[in-house]
Amino acid sequence: MKYVEILTEAIRPASKLIVDLVNLLDHPLFQLEGTKESYGLAEMATLREEVFHDFCALCLQSGLGVPPPMERILLVAQAPDHDEKSIEAHKARIKNFIEPAVFKLGQMKTIGTLSQERLTLAFLEVLRNLPGLSEYSSSSVTAKQIECLINLMLMDQLIDPIRPDYQTREVKAVNMAGPKRELNVLIVDDDMKALFKTARALAGWENLKILFYHFTSEKHIWDIKEEEKSAELSNAAKAIWEIDPDVILMDQGLGPIDGSDLIPVIDSIAGVYSPIFVANTDGSDEKLRNAGALENCRKGKDLGGVARAVSLL
Repeated sequence: MKYVEILTEAIRPASKLIVDLVNLLDHPLFQLEGTKESYGLAEMATLREEVFHDFCALCLQSGLGVPPPMERILLVAQAPDHDEKSIEAHKARIKNFIEPAVFKLGQMKTIGTLSQERLTLAFLEVLRNLPGLSEYSSSSVTAKQIECLINLMLMDQLIDPIRPDYQTREVKAVNMAGPKRELNVLIVDDDMKALFKTARALAGWENLKILFYHFTSEKHIWDIKEEEKSAELSNAAKAIWEIDPDVILMDQGLGPIDGSDLIPVIDSIAGVYSPIFVANTDGSDEKLRNAGALENCRKGKDLGGVARAVSLL
């Protein structure tokens, strides 16, 4: 489903924070369905899940309908492959992992003789006793996989899945003054998880429209030729400028090119209408600052540079 449908059915207008969270959940860049690459998929699923729970909490606290669960797609993200047959095989593997622990709990001699309700309770007890399982392990069963399976089992029995306490959940939002007019804030990165994290940190900032430029390239930094690098910089700069950004949050390492090299190319295209740049890197921001960017946003961990950029417009 599209989460925006919940907002369109609402009686009163939704807050800026809810709208921003919906845009993150609905944005094509951040969908898990149909994703073939396994690298980082579990982490992206976890990021989406936290935003999903924030959205649910805001919906409940605002009197809107709570969206349906997303356990199946979360389990898909943890599975080795992404077709239906492999999902069922993956669920069986998780059950096989849990089976010895169920025996230790003294439930019964064989899982086959357990009622569905008692088996679910046994799984819950196992989950409580396995707090140290890795969230991102690909070689063993994770706590998140067990949690998803338990919730799927509950939903199969038409029982509400286990959820955080939405009524008391505190949802983080930006506590900074917005600009007088709407500004386009463009996040430039080659990592979709970084795009997502940065956008979540900006969510709820009044009069900021959050946009994305996901840089991709078939070239590599160790074998790219100078003319190819120039072409990459030129193409990226033109694409970015066509989005019409007022503020650009610029990553430094963009595959075969550097953000600090991209800034002057964008400046040369934009002329006097050049946007304000803010560094947005997990590493050193020195090169980006030397290229004219404001202080580092650090993938949404520090919004001081963004606030300064907004105040200048």
